[in-house]
Amino acid sequence: MNRSQLTNKVLENGSLPAKSFGVRNMAKNPKTGADFVNDATVAGTVSYNLKQARTAYRKAQQQLGQKQLTLTITCGDDDNSHQVAEFIQGQLTSHLPGLKVTIKAMPFTAMLGKVSKGAFQLNLTSWSMDFADPSQSLSILTADSNSNMGHYQSKAYDQAMQAADGPDALNATKRYQDLVQAAKTALTDQAVTPLYEGRSHLLVKSHLRGVSYNDFSGAANYRTAYVK
Repeated sequence: MNRSQLTNKVLENGSLPAKSFGVRNMAKNPKTGADFVNDATVAGTVSYNLKQARTAYRKAQQQLGQKQLTLTITCGDDDNSHQVAEFIQGQLTSHLPGLKVTIKAMPFTAMLGKVSKGAFQLNLTSWSMDFADPSQSLSILTADSNSNMGHYQSKAYDQAMQAADGPDALNATKRYQDLVQAAKTALTDQAVTPLYEGRSHLLVKSHLRGVSYNDFSGAANYRTAYVK
C-alpha cells in the first residue's frame, strides 16, 4: 500500500506515513537523539514495493491452491474509516489479480464487539496516544492485553516489554532499547500493519491565544486561553 498516496492524496489533513507502530516526537534515543520511529523501523515492512507484494501474493495463491481470493475489511462507519478502507480496497484489488476485497462498515461499538471475538479477517482501526512514551501503543500487542484483537503472541515481544517495565524501567538507555526491540519484533511479524500517523487541520482565529494542543490526540486545552 502506498502510504504517501494515502496521506497526501486521500486524507490531505497533515497525516504522515507510518514508519513503525508508534508516532514521531514521543521518544528520543538517550544516546543519539534519534527519533524512536526511525530507530524502530524495519526495512521492507512499511515501504511501497509492488514487485515484492505481487511475489508474496502469487506464493499465497500457490500455497492455498486458489487463483481467486476474497478478503473482508471490518471497520467503523465513520467517514475517515470509509476513506481509508476504500483506499486499501483499491490498492489491493488493482495490484493483485484475482483478489476481491469487500468492506464491512458498522457502528464502532458493534465493530469492537465483533473484532474482540476474533470474528474478522482484516480490521481497520486506530489508537489515540495520551502521553509521550512508546509503551502507550506497544502495550496493546502484549499477549495479555485486552486490546490485542489479533491475538498476537510472541515470547520475544513480551520479554522485551516486561524488561522495559521491570528491571530496565529506571535505566533510560536500556528501557529505550527494549522498546525498540519490541517495536521491531512486531513489525517483522506484522502483528499490525501501521498505515499513518493521524493529524488534523484546525482553523483558529488570530486573536485567540494561549490554547495548547495535545501533540498525540490533537485535543485542545483552553485553561490558559485568552483573546487579544
